[in-house]
Amino acid sequence: MAKLTLNEEYGEDVPETPEAPAAVPAVSEPVPAAAEKEADSVLERNGLASLIGAAIADELKLIDEYNGIVSTVAGNSTDQHVPDEVKDAGKPISDIVRGIIDECNMHVGKLQQALTLVSDHADAIKDGMEDAEKVTRDAEAESDTGHKAAAASVSVDADAKKE
Repeated sequence: MAKLTLNEEYGEDVPETPEAPAAVPAVSEPVPAAAEKEADSVLERNGLASLIGAAIADELKLIDEYNGIVSTVAGNSTDQHVPDEVKDAGKPISDIVRGIIDECNMHVGKLQQALTLVSDHADAIKDGMEDAEKVTRDAEAESDTGHKAAAASVSVDADAKKE
């Protein structure tokens, strides 16, 4: 009986011929235990990373939905067609939902930290976080410098008008 190998291009088994040797090792060949353990570990970590990534996406979707509630409440507060009792309930509802949004944001941060523990891309994630922090610090410093320069300019203008 002819040996069959997987034709990866078409995803089907084809007979092995002398011109076309097997592209993959035969099933009967043993896989070294260390390689099998490493493969299992990578699959487990990648599976877990995928689950954590999905949980992060779910939390972000919830945050978006909760922001929709806050936005609707804010719109109702200025709509003359909305009854006053609904408008009065808006502030507590908005406060409650904003608290939930804060909790969801904390969940996202915790899940992102967990993701760095199992992701094959943990180094890239940490590098991205550090880069984002640097960009934020630079933007804040630039903004502070801009505010100080604008304040100094206003002060000079005010002094010139006094003279």
